[in-house]
Amino acid sequence: MRRVSTPSEDVVVSSSARERFRGPRSRIWDAIYPAETQLQIDADIVLAGQLPGTPLGVGEIQFFVRETPEGKSVTCLEVIEVENERRALVRSAHPADVEIRVETFLEDFSDDLVTLTQTVTATLPAGATQHTKTAYPKHVDAVATGMVVGLRRVLD
Repeated sequence: MRRVSTPSEDVVVSSSARERFRGPRSRIWDAIYPAETQLQIDADIVLAGQLPGTPLGVGEIQFFVRETPEGKSVTCLEVIEVENERRALVRSAHPADVEIRVETFLEDFSDDLVTLTQTVTATLPAGATQHTKTAYPKHVDAVATGMVVGLRRVLD
């Protein structure tokens, strides 16, 4: 599910993906947190971790190095809210040209099933190029669904 809105200045693009996994919730949480788990979930990530000197949890800076056909890229995310084994909210710390927030939410569905919902929201500044405005909906969709697809591969 994708939503694109255009307020008077900024452009907000949002996408969510939801999937059920065999629980318990701690099993799913341990597969997505800490940052190093992304090495198994996303094949493009070649290095991931917690930036030294940052606390675990709120205030933590997570880094991800991706190898793409265009070369290596680095993304840094700051954990701004966390409820252990239930919910995490992170925001982009680098690159800073577009603000991205990712909320991951785990909810018990039944005795042995857990629903994971990942919502990605990107706020493009008023001065964003048309190319950026066109490309970001696909990027946001890919980030939202990437976790679900990768996690399914890891947990199955």
